[in-house]
Amino acid sequence: MEEGLCVSDKYLNRKCKELAYIFKLLSNSTRLGILCIVCDEEVSVNDISSALGKSQSNISQHLAVLRNTSMVDYKRDDNRLLYYLKNPKIRQLIKDIKEIKDTKDFKDIRISDDILPKTSDSQ
Repeated sequence: MEEGLCVSDKYLNRKCKELAYIFKLLSNSTRLGILCIVCDEEVSVNDISSALGKSQSNISQHLAVLRNTSMVDYKRDDNRLLYYLKNPKIRQLIKDIKEIKDTKDFKDIRISDDILPKTSDSQ
């Protein structure tokens, strides 16, 4: 077997667990939505809540998770907090994921209809 990127790495199991944790964070549609929103601008909890149609409490809980993992941070603007993407590599990752999703090859990946949101066309 040809030695690849991870084959000779004695810490492979730990690195895979760390990567799995990152993917677990990104697999939540609300957190991914938050990251997409803060990817290009600084926004308040209220703005994120409105954009995603979720309660401010729910958004705040997800923001706490993302802050604890150093994916997002905030700055104070008068009496509100503005959230932004802390790690520029996350911006690139989201961009790459969007590009992969839009490729012809992705269309061959089977996604169960029950995980996709209902649209007015499908009702």
